[in-house]
Amino acid sequence: MDASGIWLGDLARAVAAVGRSDPETVRAVARLLGVRAAPADASVRPLEAALPDPPPRPPSQVPESESDAQAPAPTAPGASAPTVVSPAAGPGPRLLTPLVRASRPPVVWTAPSLRTASPTGPPPLRRPLLAPRSASAIVQAAVSRWEPDGDVDIPRAVDRLARGLPLNTLPRRPAPTLRFGVQVLVDRGFGMQPFYRDQDELVARIRRTVGQDTTEVLYFEDVPLNGAGPADRWAWQPYAPPAPGTRVLVLTDLGLGGPPHSRQGGRTEWERFFGGLTRADCAPVVFLPYPRHRWPTWATDRVRMVPWDRRTTVGWVRMHNG
Repeated sequence: MDASGIWLGDLARAVAAVGRSDPETVRAVARLLGVRAAPADASVRPLEAALPDPPPRPPSQVPESESDAQAPAPTAPGASAPTVVSPAAGPGPRLLTPLVRASRPPVVWTAPSLRTASPTGPPPLRRPLLAPRSASAIVQAAVSRWEPDGDVDIPRAVDRLARGLPLNTLPRRPAPTLRFGVQVLVDRGFGMQPFYRDQDELVARIRRTVGQDTTEVLYFEDVPLNGAGPADRWAWQPYAPPAPGTRVLVLTDLGLGGPPHSRQGGRTEWERFFGGLTRADCAPVVFLPYPRHRWPTWATDRVRMVPWDRRTTVGWVRMHNG
C-alpha cells in the first residue's frame, strides 16, 4: 500500500476499467491515483508481472489438458510451427494455481447426540388436555348445579319458628348436585379435528362421573342450530333444548380454528343458540381448547367457559361456574 492509502488493488481496478495495460497508461493512472512513481530508469512492468510466480509443479501433477495445451501441436511437413504465447507474457491476468484443500478433521462434539427413534417401537404417549388426576373433579364442578339439597339450615328454621311461621318444608343449605343430568354437544367441525380424541375421552369421563342414564350426547358441526344428533350426520335433526334445569356442556372452538367456510358459525348464530338455552332454563358451559387471551369477549360475557387445558384447576372452575 502506498503512503497515501491507495492499494495496488485500486490501481489494478482502475487500469482494468480503462481497458488498456500498456506502460504509459499504467504510469498515467498511477499518477492520477497518487501512487509513488518508479525510478526514471525503471520501466513499468505489466501488473500481472508484479504478482508472485506460483511454485513449480512436478510433471506428474500437471493435468493432461494443461500439458496438452502447453505442448506445441504437430505441424505438417513444410509448414511453419505456430507461435505459443505464454499467459504470463501477455497483457491479460495471470492464471492462478488452485490450492489443494485437505479433508477437514472430524468434529468432536462435547454433548451427546439424541437417541435415534426406533421405527418399530411404541409411539409416544399422548397427553390429554385435562390432567387425569383432576379431570373428574373438573367435570363435576362444571356440570353440577347449586340447589337446596344439603343439610337442614338450622338458623333459618329457628328464625321462622321464632316469628310464629309454620315450617311446611325444612329449609336446607345449597349444595352441588348432578340430579338434573347433562347434555353434551360435541362439535365435529373442521376446527375441532385435532381434538377428536380428547372429545371422546372427555365424553367417556362425563358419563362415568354424571351417570350413563343422565348423560345425553349429541354431535353437530360448527353450530348446533345447523342440526344435531346422536349418530351420523344424515340422521341429525333440528336442535331443541333439553328439559329445564339440565346443564348443557358444549365441546367446541366457537369458530376460532380451522379454515373459513360457508357453514362456519359466527357470533350471531352462537348468541341465538345461547339465548335459546337461557330461555329454556338450561345453563350452558363451553369447554374451549384455546387459551383465555384468545376467547371472544362477546362469549365470555354471555356464557360460562372452561379453559380446556392441563393448567385448569377445580378451584378455578368452581369460582367461575358457580
